[in-house]
Amino acid sequence: VWGEDIYNLGADTVVGRCAQMGVTDIYLLVKGTGGKLSFLNTRYPEATSRTDRDVLRECIDVAHAVGIRVHAWLVTVEDSAYKAEHPEAGIWHYVRAQDNDRINPYDEGYQTYMANIATEIATGYEVDGIHLDYIRYNHLANGWSETDFAALEAMGANIENVKYLINKTFYADLLPEGESVDAD
Repeated sequence: VWGEDIYNLGADTVVGRCAQMGVTDIYLLVKGTGGKLSFLNTRYPEATSRTDRDVLRECIDVAHAVGIRVHAWLVTVEDSAYKAEHPEAGIWHYVRAQDNDRINPYDEGYQTYMANIATEIATGYEVDGIHLDYIRYNHLANGWSETDFAALEAMGANIENVKYLINKTFYADLLPEGESVDAD
């Protein structure tokens, strides 16, 4: 369930429909790809999508009253708001550099930010779980900065072969002259 659904339709309506259908667990999106938070008990008030209502609190109160568990759903490595404020935290795309809203999962500032948000939810709300979505590189073409290549090389990887395989798989136009994706 998206936080906007609770906000626009009301927790009574959304949870009521879920209860009618026999739903036992709701995963409520409280931090999406835009980075906006759908709860108010936070040290990051500038990140909240709304300041007039706490949709996480509303959902928990209504759902728990009818025996439905609520899990806070957080998108992890995609966050356009954080990336706008911290462009250096962006993950490198193999071809396009840091051109998207994906965050490097190794960025310590973002790790702290996400840990703070998860802690706020776990300690400030009676959630039944926290769901961390996209807690991985979301495509093989992401995660290829010079630092990443150096780390792989230090572990013994043949960087030229890695680049060849990525090109062969995703970017045939980057293969050396005369080679095609059919070549082994």
